[in-house]
Amino acid sequence: MKTFFLLSGIICFTLKSSFCQPIPVKESVKIATGYPVAGVTVKAKEERREILTDSAGNFFFKVSPYSVVQLSYDGYTEIDLKITDKPVDTVIILSPENVNNQPDETFVSKVNNGNFQTAISTGVSNTTIYGGSINSSSGTFFPQFTHKEETQGSRYLFNGWTKGSVVDSHDTVIRSPSFSYNYDKVNGVLLFTLDKQSAVAVEHAQVKSFTLFDQEGNPMLFRYIPKIGQKLFVNVLAEGENYNFYKLTKTKFIKSNYQTDGMTSTGNPYDEYTDEVIYFIENVKTQRIEKISLKRKALRLLLADQKEKTDRYFSDHRDEAADQQFVQRLIDFVNKRP
Repeated sequence: MKTFFLLSGIICFTLKSSFCQPIPVKESVKIATGYPVAGVTVKAKEERREILTDSAGNFFFKVSPYSVVQLSYDGYTEIDLKITDKPVDTVIILSPENVNNQPDETFVSKVNNGNFQTAISTGVSNTTIYGGSINSSSGTFFPQFTHKEETQGSRYLFNGWTKGSVVDSHDTVIRSPSFSYNYDKVNGVLLFTLDKQSAVAVEHAQVKSFTLFDQEGNPMLFRYIPKIGQKLFVNVLAEGENYNFYKLTKTKFIKSNYQTDGMTSTGNPYDEYTDEVIYFIENVKTQRIEKISLKRKALRLLLADQKEKTDRYFSDHRDEAADQQFVQRLIDFVNKRP
C-alpha cells in the first residue's frame, strides 16, 4: 500500500514538473509581402510580461504551457497565440483590420502592375495609403529607420527619406517633387512615399534604375545589373566609353548572441546589420564584368588595354591609398578621350 502511494506521488510530481516547464516561444512577425514588423507588442497574459519585436520583427521568451500570447499592432487584428506543451518556432503574418476599405484599383496596384508613370501622374489625388500602419493587401507599410533597442547598423540606405528620380521598366524617367525615397539594402527594394508616414515597396521588375541624393546633395545612381546583383541594385560609381565601376552592398541581419555564466561573457549584446561591400569593373567593349580588389596590381591587370593612362595616373597619385575614391577617379581618367 505504501508503495502504491509512493509511486502515485512520484507520477504526480513528474506530471506537475512537466506541466510547469517553461515553453520557449520564438516568432518572426511579418506582413504578407515578407517585410518584418518591428515594435509589435507581445504579451504573455498569464505571466503578465510584455515585450516588443526587434528591428527584424523577432521576439523570444518562455511562457507557461497551455497559456496565451497576444500580439497587437496599430491598424492590425490582434492575434492570440495558444501555446501547448511544445516549443514554438514559426512566422506570424499580420492581417490589417480594414481589408475591405480599399478602392478597386489602388495606387499601389498601378505601380506593381507596370503602370508606374500612370500611378505617379494620378496618384497624388487618387491614392489610398494607410498612414501609420502596414497594409499587407495593398503593399503599403511603415518603415522604421531608427530602432528603440540597441541595434547596430541599418537595413536602409538612409536614416530618413530623400529626393530622387526613377527610370521604370518602360525607360520612362520619373521626377516628381511629391515623392520621397529610400532603399532597403537587405531585400534590394526601392521604397517611396507621399506623406513620409506610410510607404510603398515597388516590385523589382518595375524599376531599371534610380537616383537618390545623399545628405550632402550628391546623386547616387543605382542600376539593376543581373550579372552582379541578382535581386539587388548596384551603385554605379563611374561609367564611360571604356570602363564602368560598380559597388554592390549586401546587408544581412545578425541576431544578438551574447552569453554569460557570471564569470566570463561571449558574443555581442546587440542585434546588428552588417554590410559586405564588393567592387566590380566592367569592360564596356567586351561587356565582361570582373570582381576587383582595390589594389594597384589588380587594377593594372584589369586595365591592361589602357596601360599608358593607368601608369600616368598611378605616377601622378603615387602617395594616395587605393580606396574607392581613388579607383573612381582612375576610371574617370581612363575614360577621358585623348
